Amino acid sequence: MPGKSPASPADVVVKLREKIDSEERQLNERVAAERKLRVNLGRSEAIKQVGRVYPFIDPKKVNPADVQLLFDPVLLVAFHGASASEPKVDIEFIAKTPESKVEEKFLKAFEVAVKFAAFKTFKIDLDTGGVGVSTPGAYKPRPKKA
Repeated sequence: MPGKSPASPADVVVKLREKIDSEERQLNERVAAERKLRVNLGRSEAIKQVGRVYPFIDPKKVNPADVQLLFDPVLLVAFHGASASEPKVDIEFIAKTPESKVEEKFLKAFEVAVKFAAFKTFKIDLDTGGVGVSTPGAYKPRPKKA
C-alpha cells in the first residue's frame, strides 16, 4: 500500500505478545472473580448447613465473610494440660505463615479477638430440641513453669 510501511516481524511479535498479555490479564481477573464468588457461595452454603445442624445458630445473623474454617489459616489448636485433666487449660492457636496481606491482617485481627473471646457451651437435648447455654467463669491462665 502506498504511504504505509509493512510491519516488521519484530513488530508483529510485539503486538502478539501485548495481545496475549492483555488476554491473560483478563482471564486472571475472571478467574479471581469466579474464585471469590465460589468462596462466598461456599461459605453461605456452609452457614445454611450449620443452621440446619445447629438450630440455635441463626444463619440470617451470621455474616459468611466473618466465618472462617478452623484450619484456615489456623492449622492446629493445642489444649495444654487437657490430657492431664487439669482444671485450667492453656489454649494455643497454631497458624501457618501468612501468604498474603489479607491473611496477615486476618491473623492480626484474630490475635486481638482471641484476647476478648467469649466461650459458651451449648447443650442440646436431641429429643426435645431444647438448648441450654452455659458460660464458664473468667479464664485465668496457669503460671508458666520456669
